Amino acid sequence: MELDASSSTKFKPLTPEERKRRYDNNLCLYCGEGGHRATECPKKKNKGNKKSIHGTITLGPKTPEPQENE
Repeated sequence: MELDASSSTKFKPLTPEERKRRYDNNLCLYCGEGGHRATECPKKKNKGNKKSIHGTITLGPKTPEPQENE
């Protein structure tokens, strides 16, 4: 079986009209299906490789600052 470039599963950029239709109908902007957003799309490759600008900070118990004796 021979495959050519046109049968690739790679998604193409959306036209402005298709983007608006998907947005208006609450569809995924990546695959076009409902029930999720592009950020959680199960069809996206490398979905775990996105870097987040939000980090997690873990704070330990606050230690009191030393008091000076006068």
